[in-house]
Amino acid sequence: MLIEASFNGDSTCIIKAQPRKSTFKKGNSAPHFQPPKPKPKPPDPTPNRNPTPIKSSLPFDFRHSYSETDPTLEPIGFREPKRFSPFGPGRLDREWTGTSAPVRDELDSWKNGVTHNMLDDIHNHWKRAEAVRIKCLGLPTLDMDNVCFHLEEKSRGKIIYRHINILILYRGRNYDPQNRPVIPLMLWKPYAPIYPKLVKNIADGLRFEETKEMRNRGLHSPAFMKLTRNGVYVNVVARVREAFETEEVIRLDCTHVGTSDCKRISAKLRDLAPCVPILFEDEQIILWRGKRDQERNSDISDANEKSSGQSLSDRLLVDSVAWKSHCC
Repeated sequence: MLIEASFNGDSTCIIKAQPRKSTFKKGNSAPHFQPPKPKPKPPDPTPNRNPTPIKSSLPFDFRHSYSETDPTLEPIGFREPKRFSPFGPGRLDREWTGTSAPVRDELDSWKNGVTHNMLDDIHNHWKRAEAVRIKCLGLPTLDMDNVCFHLEEKSRGKIIYRHINILILYRGRNYDPQNRPVIPLMLWKPYAPIYPKLVKNIADGLRFEETKEMRNRGLHSPAFMKLTRNGVYVNVVARVREAFETEEVIRLDCTHVGTSDCKRISAKLRDLAPCVPILFEDEQIILWRGKRDQERNSDISDANEKSSGQSLSDRLLVDSVAWKSHCC
């Protein structure tokens, strides 16, 4: 209550009581107070600019992809400086070379195949189960033997089941999750290095006119196979080898697969079939089997020369023996 007093001219005091305005909000039983805004914390004058690098005892070079890169192939350039390590600055005790983080001397799917961060995912699954199921899609399925080899070598597990593109990787009977290896994670995917040109203007063993003719034949021929994006390519290599028994040039329809994947598929087929990629155009791959007939003919001619040489020497030996017996 608010009490107000006033005096009249006859010295009479008049007291009026007026209700005080409430500071309570409707529906609340307590007064509404606004808490003071917290003061921003001052920046740390000594930030941790040099974190302790992670040490890993894994006896192999760290790469972004183990199954889809060839360590024997040297790049001709890089798209980013080598000092930008995908593991982060100062977070790993290995130096990034642009393609890998080599193991030090003192140390004893997926579109990108067996990647480095995938190893950490495998060990995380092994904490809860003895085996992990892996489904491979896209480019790695061209060479499943290579995927299985790198999975067993890098994770130290054992593949106990394999069907087309499905794998089951067993951790082992004596696996201890508490003593799992230290696997530093890559914070981003490094840019792929620049490698030599895959398709040459003039194919090896052909003249310019012959190369142009082969390309035109391939473009106007019916598609031998149609590949889909992130499909299963397990039987592609075997079918390409079989086709080259009767065909000299074949065309693979890779619509919607992507230009980058087309080049990577061609590079794999070049080594596995083997064959010679001679053209990429509108997501079409033209493959030439190479000069196999000439090589076979040369091998046959060499064998004939050897056999004819042996038969001639045998004849001379027989004639000499007959002449000696006649003289005696």
